Amino acid sequence: MPLQPATPAPAVLDELLQKLDLERDDQAVILNFFRSDCPWCASELPQIAEVYRRHEKLDFVLAGIAVGSDSDDDATNFANAKNFDFPALADSDGSLRAAFAIERVPAFVVINAQGLVERTYQGVTEQLAGILEQTVLAVAHGNTPPTYEMVGNGCAP
Repeated sequence: MPLQPATPAPAVLDELLQKLDLERDDQAVILNFFRSDCPWCASELPQIAEVYRRHEKLDFVLAGIAVGSDSDDDATNFANAKNFDFPALADSDGSLRAAFAIERVPAFVVINAQGLVERTYQGVTEQLAGILEQTVLAVAHGNTPPTYEMVGNGCAP
């Protein structure tokens, strides 16, 4: 079951951000879980990158986490090929996927500036760009993001 709103983010969040050379500094954090061989992930990454570019001056941190058999090089190469302008790394041992209760990809975990999970979105939707944009704007301004059901396909992590 996905992490529920108001749940403290798993302790591995700080370690993850350190690995990516990112500082949270009381900012919201959005984690994008993907697999390089997932067709839905591949189609969504350019949309995610565009939303990030439009709002990168807002107060949030965005990071990608490759799951499955992806290596750090696979994650970086895939991210670069999709114009993913934010850091990504591989969850080679599955500990991040487990800590954030990811059941399918693509997936997003949204953590507010206080370190509490706001939303977990898993699966595919044609409205991803709008959902992500509304979520980014909400958490960057300290507001609660809307609730969406991500119904549809996805890949096993």
